[in-house]
Amino acid sequence: MKTNFFIALICMLFFMSCSEDSLLTEHNENGTEISNRNKGDGGDGGQGEFKKPFIDKDILVFDDVNHFTGFYTYLNSTYDQGEEIYDETVSELLGDFPSVKRKLDTDEFENPESRYQPFLTDPIMSTIVNEDFEVVIEDMYIVQMNNDEVLQMDISNEEGREFVKTLPKGKEVDIDVLPEGIYVGKDEDEEIFKRNILCGCSIDMELVSCNTIRISGRCRNFWKDTDGTISVTILNGLTSTFSVNGNYSIDIDVSGTPTNTVTLTVLADPDCWAGSNSTKTQTFTVGAYCDTSESDTGWGWKENSGQAISFRTATYKNFLFVYEEAKLYSYAWNPSGWRTNKAKLIVTIDVHRKNNVCGTIEFEDETKSCGNCRYKRARVNWYHGTFGDLVAYCTGDVVGEYFKEKSGIQVQTTAEPSYDCCM
Repeated sequence: MKTNFFIALICMLFFMSCSEDSLLTEHNENGTEISNRNKGDGGDGGQGEFKKPFIDKDILVFDDVNHFTGFYTYLNSTYDQGEEIYDETVSELLGDFPSVKRKLDTDEFENPESRYQPFLTDPIMSTIVNEDFEVVIEDMYIVQMNNDEVLQMDISNEEGREFVKTLPKGKEVDIDVLPEGIYVGKDEDEEIFKRNILCGCSIDMELVSCNTIRISGRCRNFWKDTDGTISVTILNGLTSTFSVNGNYSIDIDVSGTPTNTVTLTVLADPDCWAGSNSTKTQTFTVGAYCDTSESDTGWGWKENSGQAISFRTATYKNFLFVYEEAKLYSYAWNPSGWRTNKAKLIVTIDVHRKNNVCGTIEFEDETKSCGNCRYKRARVNWYHGTFGDLVAYCTGDVVGEYFKEKSGIQVQTTAEPSYDCCM
């Protein structure tokens, strides 16, 4: 796979905070600190000491965004060195911390339908967040709601934290149900993670289907939501105006336009005295569309004569990179139920990358194998947005191939995520 020279920038944009205060007092009093150590290049570019995170009530706590960035970077580089090295590193750093990854790795069950099947496709975040998909950066409480969206609030917002626990995970966030003080944003948008923002409205535009453009963002005044007016003008067409407050999402149907290109100009006017208007203009090709969204197959299951595999093919992205990964877990039946077992495993990820108007970018594949292991995965990546191309796919462009052999018994299958395209 390609070397991720700019992975640190991903993390800087992934979870951004402007405050430089130390950990909250409650963390210092009630948490369990994990000691520091020197790593040579421990995720800080080799500049000095690598600091492990702090654990408070089964949540990883980072001093600030730089602390988080260094840890994420180090884990991501270790991940590409193979499963054994990565697992040893995670065990040394985090011990028995109840992460999504740890629960997945140690899952035991009788009925495959009841096994642990987390939605989260980013393996590094699966190591960092707990089973409730929570992490704390400085004094910001952050929850990964799905593979694209996060919720953020002040850690002192106990009522908000309890409310978020009741929301379904792995589903699109319904911004209409969020109370004041809870903010939603894409995990690749730095603005959602900045604390002290002067009054203003952010604007994001994306083609979400063949003829639908979604405009979204957030209007806020420092740490609070504020009202705003969003005006949308189609080139040489009419202007539509929408009143919003805080988080907003507006879908524009452009199916009636006379050509296959549509230019939208969006003006966002925040309702606060210190605010200034924001404007964004973007041109879209409609009618010919390949899917830029993240997608995965979910966790599939296949068994044969007491041997089985659990597998998933997925695409996921951060600010600069898009990843494609195939992952396989090996299981065997015993009188107590299904348990992980070691076997010969082979995993292949095969990718045809397109841009959002369905032109070919690149073909890539990777195969990983082992003679006797419990799980295996193959991961490749591309620089998302290189030369203006947004990486996109249609169904059949991303394929995972899975093979297991144990005591002469073979289990094999393929799995491919679904994408919405029109050409």
